[in-house]
Amino acid sequence: MKKTRKMKLFVVYILSIVCLLNSLCGCTKEKQSVTINLEILSEFNENKNFTVFSAVPPEPNAQALQTYVEAGFTNYVLTEDWLTMTNADRQIGTKDDGAITQAYVDAINICKDMGLNVYVCNCRSDPDWFVNDYDGVRYMPEPWGYEYQLPKRNITTEFSQMSGVTGYVMGDELGWKQIGGYEKLIDWYNEYGGNKTWHLNLLQSYGSWLFEDENGAMYDFQEYVDYYCATILEKINGPKTISTDYYPLVSGGDAGDNYVLDGYLYDYFIIANKAKELKELGHDVTTNFCVQSYERATELQGYARKLTSKADIAFQVNVAMAFGASSLCYYTYCSFGEELGIFDTVSGLPSKIYPWVKQVNAEAHDLADVILNFNWQGAKVYAGAQGGNTTDEYTTIAFDKVKDLTLDNFILLSSVTARLDTVVSEFKDLNGNVGYMVVNYSEPSKNLTDNVLLKFSQKTNKVLICKNGEISVSSVNGNSASISLQAGEGAFIYPIISN
Repeated sequence: MKKTRKMKLFVVYILSIVCLLNSLCGCTKEKQSVTINLEILSEFNENKNFTVFSAVPPEPNAQALQTYVEAGFTNYVLTEDWLTMTNADRQIGTKDDGAITQAYVDAINICKDMGLNVYVCNCRSDPDWFVNDYDGVRYMPEPWGYEYQLPKRNITTEFSQMSGVTGYVMGDELGWKQIGGYEKLIDWYNEYGGNKTWHLNLLQSYGSWLFEDENGAMYDFQEYVDYYCATILEKINGPKTISTDYYPLVSGGDAGDNYVLDGYLYDYFIIANKAKELKELGHDVTTNFCVQSYERATELQGYARKLTSKADIAFQVNVAMAFGASSLCYYTYCSFGEELGIFDTVSGLPSKIYPWVKQVNAEAHDLADVILNFNWQGAKVYAGAQGGNTTDEYTTIAFDKVKDLTLDNFILLSSVTARLDTVVSEFKDLNGNVGYMVVNYSEPSKNLTDNVLLKFSQKTNKVLICKNGEISVSSVNGNSASISLQAGEGAFIYPIISN
């Protein structure tokens, strides 16, 4: 695996060499093999940032952070679970001046020393989080609904001057009514944020009971996302993410098998299409999706199920990247309450989920080196040709929900045939080169293998394939390429067009 993400070569340059070699092979009757330096091919990415962080991170000390870094995480969300940002310990004489405590600064520096970029976290989605003259009890609105105390704060340019801080988590799962109250936080960011990333996580379509305005009118998920973007995101004068945390893997309990929730694709289409729209308007926006990396101690029907293998993690990451994600947030890293995460906070040891996440993150970083040179254009879905137990009622509903959101046609793909339910998305770089992400969309715990046949509309003699962190080049037979995808797997396909 590579140790650096700052690459020196463009994909177009490398692939032009591949195409040249292909054309040279076609000029002689003697069969020749194309010699390709796979180490160079893996270094497509030039100054593209692939961000991986956890919504519930470990304690910010060197020992805990080491396991975090080794699992492929690049960013650390500095919450106040382990220490407070201001007025941390009044009993030993901390000044009540609203300034950042030395302990908080030290935590930022430890993360920086470990190679982690810090996102400062607004843990209560509070517009007064950084500047607040009122030291007292506040109420956290729905969906959380509890009281908390916010100490006096007077933070302006401190974080913008810290090189270790690269962004802010400005809130989590805002309801419709909360969105309209963010003016103060928008103004704070635009004045003092220092052009660091604004991250705020939205609700999911299954949280629709919170899409109600002050007058009692109800809205759908598309309207909710549009309202957030118009009211907050488009007013942010700096880099930003658009994000939602849909947790798709649930248990059928006594009612039957595990399944993928039928709104999963719908939410991802809405977010990805909105990100594409904002980019076309000139916004510096990154698509972020969350990964369900926990299970409940007591498994309940319709709730987060037990995670069974690496395929459960890989499935979610591959789907996220198929919808243009260049940022991933894992929920949850640390276990708490009924939720068992990547790291067991009781024993202080990695859980069974940890090695799966570590492996998937390593593969995702390598995939990102290729795919982040392209911009997401859209996606289509394909029902499995085999039928029977390869297609369930939830996927049928899921595909029906997105029928008006899919692309009409691909640029280079004329047809797709798949054994199992499959998602195919199209990417295009600034030079017009096109690539495709193909994902086995069958429920990963069923351990089913998908066989996909891609037929290209232009003469193609080879395809570059990036799968499980490895890059290979395969020959194409009659402009058709086939690929086998195990449970949870996805692959990025780059067709090499013949002259």
